[in-house]
Amino acid sequence: MPGKQIPLYATQSDLLAVVQEACSVRPLEFAVMGLFDEAKPTVLNDPEKLLPFTAYLVFDKGLGVIVRQVSQRKGGVKYAVDPMENPQAIVLRCGGLFDAQRLIAGDISTATRDAQSEALYALFAKVIRRRFDKIRSYYVGPAATQLLDSGVRLTSGAKSPETYDLVR
Repeated sequence: MPGKQIPLYATQSDLLAVVQEACSVRPLEFAVMGLFDEAKPTVLNDPEKLLPFTAYLVFDKGLGVIVRQVSQRKGGVKYAVDPMENPQAIVLRCGGLFDAQRLIAGDISTATRDAQSEALYALFAKVIRRRFDKIRSYYVGPAATQLLDSGVRLTSGAKSPETYDLVR
């Protein structure tokens, strides 16, 4: 699938500012992504309830999310909330502060060329590019930049070696 992605480092406050600004332009909802035992997705209307280290489908309010069935090899069915059946949505993967010394990366992405998805992605990209600094290939929020300058590791994963950390 064709898609676009903006990798970013953001604290909870950095991300909240971006999402609130996007929601002020366009009313949005957020569905927790993943593979679940039940077909009922968890949908949030309040950006302040977004959790670190969680992936969300972001879509226009009222549009709803389509849950697809995934047959399991050992029998039974699980239910997926993902972009496969929701081409009009974008994906928000929230990173966050893992501990006092590691800020984990997140990203915003689209998996399709759907017009609604492209418009949502463009909205988030505009807000991120205006609010965040670009350091190498990442966009870094204001609070995340302060953490970087104070010696906190900006890393792609909790177990990632320091060699791969973002540095200026």
